[in-house]
This record gives sequence, C-alpha cells and structure tokens, in this order.
Amino acid sequence: MKIRWSKEHYHLEDGKVHWWDYELKGADVASFAPLNHIWARDSKRIYTQNSANKLADRKTFQVLNHIFAKDKNRVFYLSGWIKEADVNTFRVLDEGRFCDDESSSGKVSEDAWDYSGFACDATQVFHDDMLEGKPVVLRGADPKTFRSLQFGFGKDSDAVFHGRWKLKKVNPQTFRVLNRSFSTDGKRAYYFDQEIASADAASFEVLGEYWARDAKRIYFQKDTVPQADRATFELIDYNFGRDRKYVYGYAGEILAGADAKSFQRIKSRRSSLFYRDKRRVYYQGKPVGGADPKSFEVGPGYNEGRDHAWLYVETAKTEPRAGAGRKKKDSSALPPH
Repeated sequence: MKIRWSKEHYHLEDGKVHWWDYELKGADVASFAPLNHIWARDSKRIYTQNSANKLADRKTFQVLNHIFAKDKNRVFYLSGWIKEADVNTFRVLDEGRFCDDESSSGKVSEDAWDYSGFACDATQVFHDDMLEGKPVVLRGADPKTFRSLQFGFGKDSDAVFHGRWKLKKVNPQTFRVLNRSFSTDGKRAYYFDQEIASADAASFEVLGEYWARDAKRIYFQKDTVPQADRATFELIDYNFGRDRKYVYGYAGEILAGADAKSFQRIKSRRSSLFYRDKRRVYYQGKPVGGADPKSFEVGPGYNEGRDHAWLYVETAKTEPRAGAGRKKKDSSALPPH
C-alpha cells in the first residue's frame, strides 16, 4: 500500500520526521518509511503515529489495511492490540475505510473518509471504528460466511450488522444497501441499524443521505414528515427539501416563512450553509437579520457573508461593508481653484 509523505501525516520538517505537528524523536530519517497514516518503520523500530511501538516486532510487522496491522505475535489497531484475536488466522474483510463524499472531479478529501471496517479470525468477527475505542467482537457472527458490504454494513448467513450493531428482523439473503444511511430486505426498511416502522419496503426509495420516500410518505431519517406532499416533494440539497407549499429542513421540520418556490442554496466556491428565497437570507435554516437576498454573497469565511451594505457572521450583522453608503462629492459645491 503506497502512502506518500505528506503534510497530513508523516513528513519531513527541519530535517526531522514528524507525524502532523509531532516530532518522532529518535527516528532515523535515512531509513524511515511510512506504511500508512497510522504506522511507519525505520531501521530499528515500528511507529504508531508519533510514538515508537515497543510491542511490535519490526521484522514480521505488516500493515493489513487502513486500520489493522499485525506481526508474529499480535494484531494491532490504532490504540493497542486485540487480545481476543488469533494472529495466525486473522484477516481483514475490507480496506478499513469508506467514503461517499466525492467531488465532481472524483477526488476525495481527506476528512471525507470514515475509517472503520470488519475483520475476522477462525472463530470470531471483529469491527473497528477508529474513533470509537477498541475493536469489538460481533457476538454470534459467523466468520466463515461473513462479508463486508458498502458503507459500514456487513452480513453473514444469519444476520446483518451496521458496524457493531445488529439489525433486527432482517433477512440477510434479500438484504440490500441503498446508501450510507438506508437499506432494505424487501419487507422492511432501515435507517442505519433502526427499522423504519411505517415504511412500505416494496416502494421505498432513497432521495439523499437523510431523506427517503415510499408510495405514501416522505421520511427524514427514520421518521415520517407528515406535512410533506409526496407528489410534489423534491430535494434542494442534502439538508433541505420542499413541496409545493413548504420548505423542510433539519429534522424534517417546516422552515417557517420560507418561500418554497424561490428557496435555494447560495452558490459559492467554498462550502456554504447560506440559503435565500425572494424575501430573506438563511444560515443553517435561521434567518440572517436584515440581509438583502438579491445582493448577498458568501465569504470570505464559510460562515461569513455580505450584501451591498453589511457584513455578516452566521445570522448576525457585524459591521458596515467598506464603501457602503458613502455619497459621491458634489463637484458643484467644491470651492474654485
């Protein structure tokens, strides 16, 4: 697995090896080699991030994917080693990360990756989420039939899991992942590991990461949006949807006072949480007091904006825009030279 030296992880600074902002004291620059974003080696040691790994056997150490590694004695994860794992039969079941947030160019930003995945040995299945402590054993999971699916889902011949959580009443033979949030087995629909009780699975379809519909209803996460008109409902983006009457925002709630027809995200080169309709500007669904929707633009920061007269941070007006409101001098009133 080829990992470049980069400012994000292992890199050289002033002739010394660093992981992010931390110096690897004692590291040998001449023989140093990053193995991935967690582990590296030089001629004497294995390193876990910025610390020498005193338990790892350098000669037999190998990185298995983005979150697991092993040597002749132990299986390692970010914060330690898995005491329950049999090192001789341990194997990974995926690359240890997934992502569904690609730009139009197909490139993936570093913070878009979810570092988690499944592995097994001869008798057990493991799941590790790098940000949630140590790996867990999936009780009852069969390592002989278990396989990793998309977006953190996995299944064996008898059960389906989302990460460490088992889905209830699910048929693994007919189970399908719809996106990172929703799935179905043809009889029931699920939001992550939770059943969507009122959903008609036969007609269930996803609209976005948080939104879905069936033949009768609109759903935000696992809950119905009872006011929404299914026939005219459409997504504006992953945060907001609308029908012929209303705009729906966080938690599927009606955005009070918003004009459904003209409501839109304000385009910007940077990530923007500003929206507008014909009457108002909004930040994360809250009105930006006094802002002019016709002249409003995003920047310079992601939570900053400006119209023809004022500067704003999130929903608050902060100070007059430079040059705004100044009157041109009347040349007829100037004294003669």
